[in-house]
Amino acid sequence: MSFEALASPLAVDGDRPHSVPAPEVPTDAAFEELVAIGAALSADEVDLDRVLALVVERASALLHTDVAWIARFEHDSAEVRVHVSHGTLQPDFDRMKVPFGQGLGGTVLDLRRTLVITDYPSYEHDTEPFVRDVMAREGVTSVMCAPMSRGAHMVGALYVANRRSTRFSSSHASLLSTLAAQASIALENRRLYHEQLAKMRLLEETFEIHHRLGEAAVSDLGVEGVLRTLAGLTGRVLRLEQNRVPPFVAAVAADGTPPSDEACAVLATIVPIALHGRQVGHISVYGVDPLRELETNALTHGATVLTLELMKHEAAHEAEWRLRGELLEDLLASSTPPDDALLARAHRVGLDLDAPAQMLVVEAEPEVLGRLEAHARRPRRGGTVLVASRPAHLLIATIGTPGSDLVASVERELAGARALMGVSSRGHDFAAALREAQACVAFARRSPARPAVVEHEGLGALRFMLDAGEPDQSRSLVRERLGRVADYDRRMGTSLLETLRAYLECDGHHPSVARRCHVHRSTVKYRLGRLAELLPSPLTGAEAKFELLLAFRLLELFRARNEDLLAMPAPGTTSLEVEPFRGASPRNRPGSD
Repeated sequence: MSFEALASPLAVDGDRPHSVPAPEVPTDAAFEELVAIGAALSADEVDLDRVLALVVERASALLHTDVAWIARFEHDSAEVRVHVSHGTLQPDFDRMKVPFGQGLGGTVLDLRRTLVITDYPSYEHDTEPFVRDVMAREGVTSVMCAPMSRGAHMVGALYVANRRSTRFSSSHASLLSTLAAQASIALENRRLYHEQLAKMRLLEETFEIHHRLGEAAVSDLGVEGVLRTLAGLTGRVLRLEQNRVPPFVAAVAADGTPPSDEACAVLATIVPIALHGRQVGHISVYGVDPLRELETNALTHGATVLTLELMKHEAAHEAEWRLRGELLEDLLASSTPPDDALLARAHRVGLDLDAPAQMLVVEAEPEVLGRLEAHARRPRRGGTVLVASRPAHLLIATIGTPGSDLVASVERELAGARALMGVSSRGHDFAAALREAQACVAFARRSPARPAVVEHEGLGALRFMLDAGEPDQSRSLVRERLGRVADYDRRMGTSLLETLRAYLECDGHHPSVARRCHVHRSTVKYRLGRLAELLPSPLTGAEAKFELLLAFRLLELFRARNEDLLAMPAPGTTSLEVEPFRGASPRNRPGSD
């Protein structure tokens, strides 16, 4: 049987003068060698290097050549590199390599056909100078090269060569192709074996990572403990940033210690952490080396474990704040001092009811209140914070340490939002503190200046009126001092009450009063003249100014209590008492301002 049907050689050049025909190979001898190589491939323990050495030795013997070698195709570098040789003399022979598509090996793999070169020194092809030099020193004259492949997968090339000019026939090329196919089996099996071995090792290591991270998840190590475990498994410096539970930022090296700035100089990748379909944080992975598949698996699983840890802590955090909110509602509804059951509940959340408390009441839109509630729940040094929600309001109690820092941070959080906040004084009666804070909110809502924050202690002497039972004298003062002016404004459509307040608060400076009331100075003079007739005392006296200012402040305070003292006519006032201003010019008569 001829081997010509097994391959289609490509003769590149013609006969060289004085070339010698290569001896024909007996068919039975060829089959014996193929059987021997096949038996070596079928052995239980395949020694790849021994099998490939056997192939090149048998190829050289069968084809009566001086030299034979196999070059493997390396997929990573796309190069054909000598792997094993027989009969060579040059030490550099096994260092030869050519890129895919160049040289003999690169060309036969590209063409997928056997090359027969009778005169290699004169063969024109793109080959590295180093390879040509080694082949020249080796004395290679005639050479055959067959591609080694398994389906579409390129494996390498099998070469035989003589140092004398030799004419190889198509049967020689076909036999070389058959031997190349046998060698391909060995190399491809070795590749597949190593791939499977690598996959098995990856699965084993991945299982170990999942096992370790699973143990970390059930061991209640916390967010930092899980991060330390993940850093040890990957051998990387990791930095976790998330906005759910403290600590919100944590960084750890592979040995569990805080990393240096140099170790965080190169960012390798970022792994997101999602909770309820929203990204709540990420893991920054540092290091100059690219991530291995095992590291990627570990980080992916680690992110899942951290998500579960955040969910667990968030659920516990939410339950704790719900209990605190219920405790606050019960404290607001309880008598003073609280009973033993309430004291025991307070003790379980670390609340010292012997320490003074302060109440904050915020009135705003639901979105603002939600953002503010999350802000109030953030961990703080010292003291205890309780939060409760009511329609359109948020109640915040600070117990233990002064709440000035919390008040300031809430003010910053409310900056730019449409919101009002009342702040009580510090004491031990939660219900009284709530009333104070609520009254401050009402005061801010009804005050003409409409301040965003009103503090009970900042009201001065007026704060004692917030809880007064029957402040009849205060009501009388407001009506006596301001009632006739309010009646005149209501009946005549004027703004004398506004002008009077501006006059008092601007210390009688007419230009300032005119700017504040958006009128001409002459109008201010007219209004002051009319006020002189309506007021019970002249505006020039210090005592009269004090009583009027006090009346305005009390007016705001009562309005904060939903009581407008000037809504009804002042006692004893009738429409007959309202007279035009005698002596006024036509342009300054009532109604012309």
